[in-house]
This record gives sequence, C-alpha cells and structure tokens, in this order.
Amino acid sequence: MSLEIKEQSCPICKAYLFEDDEVAVCPTCGAPHHRECFVSLGHCGLEEFHGTDKQYDKAKKQNEAPKQEQKQEQEEKKELCPSCKKEVLNGSTFCNHCGAPLNQNNPYVIRIDYLGGVKPETDLGNGHKANDVKDFVAVSTNRIIPMFKRFKKGAKVAFSFWHLLFPAASFAMRKMYSFACLSGALEVAATLLMLPLNIVMGGIMQEHDVKNYYELAQYMVANMDKALMSNFILATVGIVVQLFNRIMSALFANRLYYGYVLKAMSEIKKNAEDEEEKILLYHKRGGVNIFAFVLFYMAVAWLPTIIYSFI
Repeated sequence: MSLEIKEQSCPICKAYLFEDDEVAVCPTCGAPHHRECFVSLGHCGLEEFHGTDKQYDKAKKQNEAPKQEQKQEQEEKKELCPSCKKEVLNGSTFCNHCGAPLNQNNPYVIRIDYLGGVKPETDLGNGHKANDVKDFVAVSTNRIIPMFKRFKKGAKVAFSFWHLLFPAASFAMRKMYSFACLSGALEVAATLLMLPLNIVMGGIMQEHDVKNYYELAQYMVANMDKALMSNFILATVGIVVQLFNRIMSALFANRLYYGYVLKAMSEIKKNAEDEEEKILLYHKRGGVNIFAFVLFYMAVAWLPTIIYSFI
C-alpha cells in the first residue's frame, strides 16, 4: 500500500492505522479510514470539516509546513567538528562521531585534542589521513598521532616505558600478537637461564644463615666451583638476553606499531565493501586488548617456573 498512514488513526473508531489494514480514503479530503468503518458510516468521518480550513488535506499541509522548515533549519545549522571534521548539529555539546567537546564557551567542558595538534587531513603514510588513523588507534591518540607524524618524516626511534617494563604484554595489548610471542619467548628463555642460579642462591641463604647479598657474594666467591660457575654464566647470558629484549622493545616498539597500523589499514581499505564495514574492521583490528595484556603478562611470569619443573 503506497498511502502514508504512519502515526495516523481512523477518524471514526480513533484506532491507529497499520500497514496491513484495509484502508479507505475519502475522495474529497483524502483522510484515511478503516474500510469497514467508512462503509459502516457511509461517508467520511471528517465530513463536517469539508470546505473549511480544517479540512483534512488543508490541515495536514499546514501541520507539515513547520516540520519541513524546522528540518531545513537543522540542516542549515550544521557545523564541522574541530577534531574529526565531520558534520554535527550547531549547538551540540559533543560530537556524535568522535565524542570531542564542541562548546568552547562552556567552563565545565574540557577540550581534548585527539590528534595532538596534527591536522585531520595530514597524510601519515600510505595515503592514510590522521583522522582515519585516530579511529584505528582509538586509545592515546593525542600521543600516538604526533609520533606517527614524526615517523612519516623519517624518525626511527620513540621510547616506550611500557615496553621496557612489559614488552610481550604491551605488544599483545596493541594486538601485535606475532611480536608479543617473539618477545615473550625471549623473556621466558632469559628467565629459564637465570633460574638455576636463583635457586642456588636461595638455598645458600637458607642453609648457611646468609643475611644479605653482600655476605652471599662473599660466600659464592669463596666457594666457587664448576657447577656454580656454570650457573653464573647461564644467568649472565639470561640477563643479557632480557636486557636486549626490553631495550630493543622500548626503542623500536612504537616504530613497529606504526608499520603495523599502516599495513592493517591498507588491507582493510582494500577489502572493506563500504564505510561502515571499514569502521567495524578498524575497531576489530585496532584499539587495545586489555585481556591479551593480562594473559601475556601471566604467561611470561609463570611459564618459566612450570617449564623448569619438568626439566
């Protein structure tokens, strides 16, 4: 049925009209009725208004005119969000696309530049604009976007404190699972190399009433044998491996993340069928995974002990 009856009621029985109802229309004013009601009454339920300003078709036009004007005014009052550059209604407090505050005169609103001073249309690599990269990164964008801009200009290193402390877990949090596994394997290997000496040192402190590390060092130097020397060498190698893993991760993890983001966004842009699917894939492959951070942190902490118990 082509007749528009949404939110309209039969003027005779006052019940709402639905799409699957049999509808009869008054030939004079165009008012819709239930066919059964119209036939039962024999004429239009609004017949008393025919020929007046309250006639159904005239009143309908008068009611629709303000709505059309209001809709047109709203379209004319649209403005651009300063953060994502998408259209929002004039007078809105927050952008309904990126959540950025819009009312600069409101003292209770704190403005956050999600791009860290970088212009939304800035090319950060492979043709990807800063505003699109922000949607993929999602978290800490005001720090990461300017850093990506520096990488685009040729920078190679950006220090990451998180990767110095938790290299594998931090890679996993940003969904770089291959790097997380590699870094985690180095951490586990380093801990396994250090475990024998730690166990020996613990035994010495318990059995010989050693109260501090100075006395422990003196005892180990005085009683150094081949077994203890082997454990000491293994522990030294483990410390070197661990330091190498953490320092390299801290220096180059952000650069690796930059490459990961550009590659993932290029694949998504190539395979996504429309804008909506592209945004969904950005959220799926981008952002952070806190569960993965916790999982890798626990794995790196507990796996060496579990593995050593079977050796």
